[in-house]
Amino acid sequence: MKSQGKKLKRYPSGYSARRRKRKLVLRTVLTVFVLLLLIGAGYFAGRALNLLPLDTQEESGSSSSAPSSSEDASVVSPSASFESSEEPSSTSPALPEEIRAIALSATSLTELDTLLSGIDQTLYNCVVLELKDRNGQIYYDTAVEHATICGAKRQDAYSAAAAAALIRSYGFYPLARIYALQDGTAAHARYQNAYYYENSTDVSWLDNTYEAGGKAWLNPYRENAVTYLTSIVKEISSAGFVGIVVNGCQYPNTTVRYGMSFGDTHNVSQPDAIENLLLTLKETAEKEGGTVIPAYRGITYAEGSNTHIYGTSPNEFSLSPSAPIVENDLSVLDDVLAPADSLIPNISFETLIPSLDELGIHQYIVG
Repeated sequence: MKSQGKKLKRYPSGYSARRRKRKLVLRTVLTVFVLLLLIGAGYFAGRALNLLPLDTQEESGSSSSAPSSSEDASVVSPSASFESSEEPSSTSPALPEEIRAIALSATSLTELDTLLSGIDQTLYNCVVLELKDRNGQIYYDTAVEHATICGAKRQDAYSAAAAAALIRSYGFYPLARIYALQDGTAAHARYQNAYYYENSTDVSWLDNTYEAGGKAWLNPYRENAVTYLTSIVKEISSAGFVGIVVNGCQYPNTTVRYGMSFGDTHNVSQPDAIENLLLTLKETAEKEGGTVIPAYRGITYAEGSNTHIYGTSPNEFSLSPSAPIVENDLSVLDDVLAPADSLIPNISFETLIPSLDELGIHQYIVG
């Protein structure tokens, strides 16, 4: 028997050892070469894909619906999503074909996240958030100078853009609500934006006695009033709110107008002054990708009824769509002459929605 120790290859030497070293080196070189080829192929394939048209890339890519890094993730709803034809996006802010909205007060901001998560998406596709209330207080981070001067901007003002994004993140279109001329905070004769008392340019007319809580109102004939409201609408629209419901764009409620002076009206009628203001606000919003929806008080539609509020019936105004404020009395819609598909009634309770459907009205603002 041959010695087993001579078969051990623990210490190779001579020709066979050199041959094995050459094979090892050659194998390493070939492996590196193949890796370089694969890396190069991947690089050029990626370059070629990037040169494809955008629609070709989408067809070639993953079917995942997750947003890319360049998309605004807040547009994606964490709950039920819209149909693709109505999905809100930061680049396509148009309103849905039918507005089915729920209105939230400005004080809802502290619990907005919770409130949004509880909204029934089978009933609503829009959320209306109050940003300027009937007293003239502004709840968002306005940069309008007069809002700071007159004290309208609240200390706890929040980001309008952040609020709009949060509403979108739950799958709803963000709308805002503002009170326009009904504003006892920004209005004063010294700002040259209010009604004067007996033509005194430094004394404001009030809608009641001071002791009874009388308030000044913004005057649609005063340029400073129009500029103030226009600036607010521009800010809100540019923050991502695709529609602004405008309440309180009217004359003072009281019929007792002793000492009330409009100033120079330039021969513009009272109804025209209101509609001109609304048209200006709408044009401003549209430049920022939004729109304005005027809310008219339901009690003013009947011919000859409460005409002091707008100077005429809202039936005479041309803006569309509009939001008649009917609250819980749908009978006021009998006096509204506008087509049903142009109406977005402001109702008090969602239980009235089926009754609106029976009237052929499929849009609404609840609250």
